[in-house]
Amino acid sequence: MHSFAWRGTGPQIVERSPGAESVESFTAEGVMAINDRLQRVLEQTWSSYAVFPHSEAYTAQEVAQSVRVKGGQLAKVVVVRDGAGKDFMVVLPATRYFDVHKLHQVTGRAGIQLEDERELERLFPDCEVGAMPPFGPLYGMPMYVDPCLLRGGDIFFQAGNHHEVVLMRCEEYQDIARPFYSVACLHRNPDNLEVTAVRQDVVARRERIGLVRSSG
Repeated sequence: MHSFAWRGTGPQIVERSPGAESVESFTAEGVMAINDRLQRVLEQTWSSYAVFPHSEAYTAQEVAQSVRVKGGQLAKVVVVRDGAGKDFMVVLPATRYFDVHKLHQVTGRAGIQLEDERELERLFPDCEVGAMPPFGPLYGMPMYVDPCLLRGGDIFFQAGNHHEVVLMRCEEYQDIARPFYSVACLHRNPDNLEVTAVRQDVVARRERIGLVRSSG
C-alpha cells in the first residue's frame, strides 16, 4: 500500500501505511474536510479513507441521497442523555430510528432522551450541529453501534460538517472507534412504525435545526 491524496471534483482518497509520509486531506476548494480531532486519529492510526463532497444537506437521509449511497451504509449519530444526566452516543443506519426500549435493554440506562441543540454545541465545539462523527471516545462519551450498520464492508459518515462524508472500511472504522457492540438491533422495526403525518412534520423540522439529525 502506498500513500497518496487524490484531489479534484470527485472523492479524494487517502491511503497510508506505517512509514509513509503524513498526508493531509483537503477538499477541491482547499478546506479541511475532517475536523482536526478526527484527522489526528486517522493519521496516527495510518487509516485509509475517502472524502466525498456533496451539496449541503442536514438530515441523514438527505445526505445519503446527496452522495447517492444506500441509507443503510450511512451512519446517523444520535446523542442522548439518560436520567442521571450522562450523555452517550448511538450510531444507526441513516434510514432507522432508535428504539428507547431496546436501548434501555442494551445499556441498562433509564430516562433516555435526545440531547438538546445547545448542549450539542458544547459537547462538539469543532463540529457543525448535527454533523458529529461516529467516534464517541474522541469526545469522552460511550458509544453504542447498531449491528445493522456494520453488515456491509464499508461505512459512510459525516466528520464535522454538512457538505462532506467520509468513507472507510467497516473493519478499520471499528478498530479506531472501539464502540460498544449490541447483539440486538437498536432501531425500531419499520414494520411496526405508526408515525402520523403531523409527527413526521415535527421530526422533519427538528432535523433541520440539528435536534434529530442526530436522531433516531
